[in-house]
Amino acid sequence: MRQPKLTLTIEKAIYGGAGLARVPADGAARGGKTVFIPMTLPGEIVEVEIQTEKKQFANATLLRVIQPSPARIEPRCQHYGVCGGCDYQHATVESQIEIKRSILQESLDRAGIRKLQPELPAIQLHTAAPWEYRNRIRLHVTLLEGRIRLGYTRAHTNQIVPIRECPISSPLLMRAAFALESAAYEDLAALDLLSSTAEVELLCTADESALQITLSARDENSTNPKLDALQNSLRETLPQLRSLAWRGNSDADGIDYLLGTADYRIPHGAFFQANRHLLPELLACVTTSRSGSSAWDLYSGVGLFARALAGKYSSVTAVESSLASLPALRHNLAGISADCSIHHAETNSFLKQAQLRRLPAPEYVVLDPPRAGLGPDVCRALAAIAPPEIAYVSCDPPTLARDMATLIADGYRCTQLHLFDMFPQTSHIEAVALLKK
Repeated sequence: MRQPKLTLTIEKAIYGGAGLARVPADGAARGGKTVFIPMTLPGEIVEVEIQTEKKQFANATLLRVIQPSPARIEPRCQHYGVCGGCDYQHATVESQIEIKRSILQESLDRAGIRKLQPELPAIQLHTAAPWEYRNRIRLHVTLLEGRIRLGYTRAHTNQIVPIRECPISSPLLMRAAFALESAAYEDLAALDLLSSTAEVELLCTADESALQITLSARDENSTNPKLDALQNSLRETLPQLRSLAWRGNSDADGIDYLLGTADYRIPHGAFFQANRHLLPELLACVTTSRSGSSAWDLYSGVGLFARALAGKYSSVTAVESSLASLPALRHNLAGISADCSIHHAETNSFLKQAQLRRLPAPEYVVLDPPRAGLGPDVCRALAAIAPPEIAYVSCDPPTLARDMATLIADGYRCTQLHLFDMFPQTSHIEAVALLKK
């Protein structure tokens, strides 16, 4: 049964990309209900259709914009609104960053941080080129009309949308994607190989001088065929290709990513920050003007922050739970004058052991946890160890705000807040909070 159309005014943008509106409280069945509508902007009057409905809220589809925001523009990408990757291509870059600033601020306010620390620092904004910034993309593989096609998932579904462009991606990554499609069309062996592939991850260096391709098999228990022939074929059109491997292949070298004066080894499938333009500024924010005897990097990954800190502190401890990242972490911290120790452990376990062993508190701790954040156990353990200064790098404002509230309640004060627009055109937010005891 088709739902009735509603005319609503967008009150604000919310985390995740949608706009929030409320059904007027006029006695109607939905009076006062909150409605979330993607591809809308604050202040707009829109016509929508309810798609799913819960007791307290509803999700709706935008039918038309009756009164547009002055910030509304034409999207650049032909796939926008179908592909689920971008949320804000209909908004100016300036309005996007203001939306993200307001969402970060609201997340902090909702967590009650102003009650704990009334004088919060202003949010400092960091931006860079809003297009062609991604150094890494992950594409799904599908067979369409007898041809291998690569694409993203359709918004709110598992359906794959083949793509012909991705304006937020490094151009080299798009050329690599199309080269893979062409290889499968021209060569039966390449077709068979890519037909057994579920996903392709493409990673390039900031200057596009080097490229690596990681394939994920549809059946993880299958025997993965060798990729030598495909790699040799691709190098004719992609001379930047350095490594092609199946995910989980520990023998593959990966790629070396130059950042400042340091080369970082990034193995196939490992996490690395995706904005090639803004990454140096993020690294500088966390590590510049730092020095001393001891620093900890507690979610180290391949050692992005630990490597930079090792040139500034006499002793650096890197903690990482992923086995896949450890070889690259060891490689990236090898041959450095600082005393570097690497621990394969969950952060909470490491901190508990540090307490039991009565390890002296480091002067500086860097935290870059996954989206779930630290959680109460890690926050309490950190507060007990009491490092004098913490840098918290977060990709999720609600969990950042939750953890900051815990740390501030335990005696820390937030001295700096930074918002890095690492993902223009999308709703993702990267933030850095500096806290002192």
